[in-house]
Parts: sequence; structure tokens; C-alpha cells
Amino acid sequence: MEARHTAGSGPGGGTRIQAPRPPPARLTTAAGALAGAALLAAYPVLASGTLSSPLTLLAGLSCGFLAAGLASGRAAALGWALGGLMLEYTAGLLARSAPVDLAAPLFGAGLLLVAELAYFSLELRRPMVDQDRGQAHRLLAIGALAGGAAGLGGLYEAAAILPLPGGIVLTVTGLVAALAGVAVLVRLAGAGGVER
Repeated sequence: MEARHTAGSGPGGGTRIQAPRPPPARLTTAAGALAGAALLAAYPVLASGTLSSPLTLLAGLSCGFLAAGLASGRAAALGWALGGLMLEYTAGLLARSAPVDLAAPLFGAGLLLVAELAYFSLELRRPMVDQDRGQAHRLLAIGALAGGAAGLGGLYEAAAILPLPGGIVLTVTGLVAALAGVAVLVRLAGAGGVER
């Protein structure tokens, strides 16, 4: 009787073994970053009132770079995408001749959120110890950081818009408050790291 070879019975293993799937957290953070980038990219285009502008091309390129960076694991592409979103926002402000954009704090916090989620998605490509616990802490820190940035940005914008009487005392108080806010954000960002 003759021995028969079946699939997977050779010394090298089977040829139909599936590649490991990416963890759900990596896909979720990547999807969140892409959705956030799409919203950020749409804002300057819609605020300008015309879809056939260079802003639309810049929005598409930025989202494309982000998607390519997330798919390939290349951090440089993420940097280009984030820079493109900032450039698009600035060009949109210049195109509308908007002196103060009331959505600036939200846009800045959204950009921070997109950046953090995108880079976190890249970090999740590497195996981590105690993954679930670290992920939950990191996501909470990212949310707190974005919320804090939006709040501080809103306070700063309100102080710039509102005609407040003051002088040197109010200016120094505002400077101390701004530095304290930055210190809180730095502390929150440091707390979001992976525990060792």
C-alpha cells in the first residue's frame, strides 16, 4: 500500500494556515483615528463653502497618508498626515479670512486625539505584557488628554475674545493658569504610558 500525503502532513506544516489576525484593540484605535481624521479633514472644506478647492485635495491626501501609515505600520506617514490636516485647517482659515475660529479648540483636541489613537494603533503591533490593563489605562489617558486640551483651548479662546479689563495682575494670573494647565496635560500624558 502506498503512503499518501495530505495537506499539512509534510515536515514544514500545512500550507493553509491562516496568518494571525490583528488584535481588536489595534483595529478599533485605527478605525477611531481614521474616523476622526475624516471629520477633521471635512471641517475646513465644509467651512469654506466649496467642495472643488485645493482643500479637498489636501483633505484626501491627509486621510490617505493616515490610512497608508496605519496599514503599513510606518510612523512617518502618520506625521505627514497630521501635518497635512494642520496645513489644511490653516489654509481654510486663510481662505475664509477668519480672524478667530470658535472651533479651534475642538479641532486642536481632535487632532491630538487622532494622533494619539493612530500612534497607539502602531504600538499595538508589538506584543505587550498585560495588554488589556495597559490598553484601558492608555485609552482613558488619551480621552482625558483630549478633553483637557479642548477645555484649556476653550478657556484661552474665551480670554482672547472677551473684553476683560485687567492689567499686569490678570496677565500674570492667566500665564500661571496656562502653565498649570500644560503641567496637568504633561502629567496626564505621562500617566498614559504602558506600565512596566
